[in-house]
Amino acid sequence: MNELDYGEFEGRPFLEYAVWLDGQGPNERPTGGTESQRDGIRRMLTGLLTVLERPGPRVLVGHGLLASVLLWHQSRSPKEAMPLFFPEAPCVEPTTSCWTGSRS
Repeated sequence: MNELDYGEFEGRPFLEYAVWLDGQGPNERPTGGTESQRDGIRRMLTGLLTVLERPGPRVLVGHGLLASVLLWHQSRSPKEAMPLFFPEAPCVEPTTSCWTGSRS
């Protein structure tokens, strides 16, 4: 799964993007970018759901933002709104499944 398209912030310190994101919001695209933060998250989650519809076993390779979103989702409280910034996922343990329910 490709990481978010950070546009002009690609390859620069995350803090520069974070300051911009805090001022512009999650639905705006940075200059030179093809997607907003929310568009990128939606793309990644849609891709993840598509992978889950295929027969297993599966291997998924993702970047930090996807891991952070999934970890936040696992620990969020009901009806909690998606935050602008997610907990950092510096190290992710392999798992057999983060999802519960009827999907297999």
